Amino acid sequence: MSSRKNGLEPPRERDQILTMVVHPLATAAFFVMAPVIGGSFSDQTSLSLGWVIVGAHALASVVVLASWVFVSSVDPSEEAPASCFKGGTDKPFYCPNCNKRVPGFDHHCAWLNTCIGRRNYTHFYVLAASG
Repeated sequence: MSSRKNGLEPPRERDQILTMVVHPLATAAFFVMAPVIGGSFSDQTSLSLGWVIVGAHALASVVVLASWVFVSSVDPSEEAPASCFKGGTDKPFYCPNCNKRVPGFDHHCAWLNTCIGRRNYTHFYVLAASG
């Protein structure tokens, strides 16, 4: 069995497909409904607050998307400097799901369909904190 290079390559996992479908739909629904709900505010303060909320959500959506793409596209089995490592262990671990040895292995994430290790742990943390 050959190993996948990253989480964007097949075979896909059920949770990954669910994430790829539901998150964009939920984001689109927010941006469609925000002007509808915001239009019901008559005073300027409420309208300004509504735009701040929409802007914050837009920024969070960009951070989530960028982190998701980075974490999923990086091959976690490649070496990275030890100073970048924030979690797991330094010992390489063999992941049966990915069929590869991952330095600093933390876990295999079914939602991203990739291992979380030394090379992508920081971006995974950003994704988890912002999502």
